[in-house]
Amino acid sequence: MDHQGHWHEHGQPQGLEPPPPRPGQPPQPPAKASLLKRFLVLFGVAVVVLVVGVVGIAFMASAASKAGNAAERAFDQAVQGRMDAAMQKVANDAVAQYELVKQNDGGVMQLCVQAGMVKAAMIQAQDAAGIRRWSATERADCARAGVPIE
Repeated sequence: MDHQGHWHEHGQPQGLEPPPPRPGQPPQPPAKASLLKRFLVLFGVAVVVLVVGVVGIAFMASAASKAGNAAERAFDQAVQGRMDAAMQKVANDAVAQYELVKQNDGGVMQLCVQAGMVKAAMIQAQDAAGIRRWSATERADCARAGVPIE
């Protein structure tokens, strides 16, 4: 193109699109500036996709971590509930054994020992009322057996 804006046969200025091909002539290849522009656009799109992907992965990892923590808390609560129930069953079984010894004419020494075992089961079950009750029972039974408990 000359200073007046007319196209020449032998070249074109960089950065401007060529005129449409004349009938019977093959289309001209795109200018180098156009290829560079396409490359930069594709590179920009790739960077945006990469950033969005990294942010998405970080978000999913955070969500998975929170879900894992919630599942762990639920598991811990379930285990604690089962442990509490098991300890309460042990305490109830110890009380039943004490009653069995008492009803079957167990000796005073045997009742003293059994009351101490019930108190120990209440301590394991962390049953404060049970501990107080069975401590009093243990003191009374052991006093009758001649074994003072302080």
